[in-house]
Amino acid sequence: GRSSTYYQERLTHREHCFHMADIALPPGFTSLVKFFAVTDSRDKIAKFLQYGGRFLAYQLKSRGSKSEWAIVVSKIEQTAQSSRKLFRLGKSANVLAKLVKNQERSPVIKSLNVAADLGLFWFLLFDNVGFLSNLGVLSFKPAKMTKLAGFGFFLSSALNLIVDIRNLLQERNAEKRLLEKKRVLMAKLQMAHGSDEAAETAPALEGELRVARQSLRTCVTKQHALVLNIIKNLGDLTIAGSIISSDSWKPSPGHVGLAGMISALIAMYQQWPAS
Repeated sequence: GRSSTYYQERLTHREHCFHMADIALPPGFTSLVKFFAVTDSRDKIAKFLQYGGRFLAYQLKSRGSKSEWAIVVSKIEQTAQSSRKLFRLGKSANVLAKLVKNQERSPVIKSLNVAADLGLFWFLLFDNVGFLSNLGVLSFKPAKMTKLAGFGFFLSSALNLIVDIRNLLQERNAEKRLLEKKRVLMAKLQMAHGSDEAAETAPALEGELRVARQSLRTCVTKQHALVLNIIKNLGDLTIAGSIISSDSWKPSPGHVGLAGMISALIAMYQQWPAS
């Protein structure tokens, strides 16, 4: 039989494993796992690889490089593009669900959001048809379907840009009002602290001031998010423009690649889970 020392070593090993299981993972690692678990997040990584490959391929080609790297980055772009088309299969159903759940109060903004979502639905529909046609499942011309999808993508990006600019202007005006309110409250609070008669109003004024400061921080946070959305939509507009424009007006692959990378990075930042 085995000695008691052997069983003692086995028990110690198991206790060590249990202690290892109790070690908490770093918050950043947990966020990374959550990020990769979302299909849309993986799509944005593929988008960055697609347009990063296009940008690098253009830079290498413009410098007359005939190295193996030019072939590698071109293959990365093509593979990432195909994977993204696969990710988008059936995604139009999500857009329809979003249309039903539209709770925007402003009739103008609600109409713009609906039109933007319809444009996105148009893009996804023809993008799916083009992908399936390229596989031989359907018999449509893939190039024509891609062009039709581009019009929907351009419409959706343009309308989202308009909505974000309008919302940013509203938040800027709200920030000005809050700054003025904060200034008035601070002046009143200073007078209350300097007067025995008005001292009893100080607690209420301090409460209002705290609320105003919190509202101001929220307003600034919203503005930062809207600025990122605007930059992202401008990048997407550049991509859509390259799909639907004629050769004489088409932006260079370098510009399109750079715009796509910026748009993808912003989308990844926005989708990164909070720790």
